[in-house]
Amino acid sequence: MGIENRAFEIKATVLGSFRKAKPEIDLAIEELRDYGINVLGPDTGSVILPKRGDLYLPYPHFAPLESEQGMTPEEVERLFIETCVTKSDFVLVVNPNGYIGEMASYEIQVANSRGITIYYSREPIHIANANIPDELALRVRNLSIKDIVRIEQEARSQT
Repeated sequence: MGIENRAFEIKATVLGSFRKAKPEIDLAIEELRDYGINVLGPDTGSVILPKRGDLYLPYPHFAPLESEQGMTPEEVERLFIETCVTKSDFVLVVNPNGYIGEMASYEIQVANSRGITIYYSREPIHIANANIPDELALRVRNLSIKDIVRIEQEARSQT
């Protein structure tokens, strides 16, 4: 069977900075879906950048999706962790310039604590949260999405 035919049972979540890499995140999501991966989150599309007097102003780095409008950062993160990250077979951190922000750092820690495989699009250079163990930051493979799908499929075929 080809990649497209066997990937249907694999679930993934894509992590990354919406402010710095949302177009790249959306491209990764679409490519994973093209290979039949069930991408649990995030949604594709534009983000809302905080304006003066906004609910999000105390959280200057928070850029919610349109579907998250009116939710607090805590609500968004809790929902994302519960419905996406913890239900994934793997996560892909999209960090085109090596940057990993605070939210993605936290999500990486959650995924690691659950034994979820973590892939990075690029070697992390700047990690906003120093709580990520070095071994997680160094577990980098410059793999194409096609290679990630193949590795995940092979891992499932051996179980």
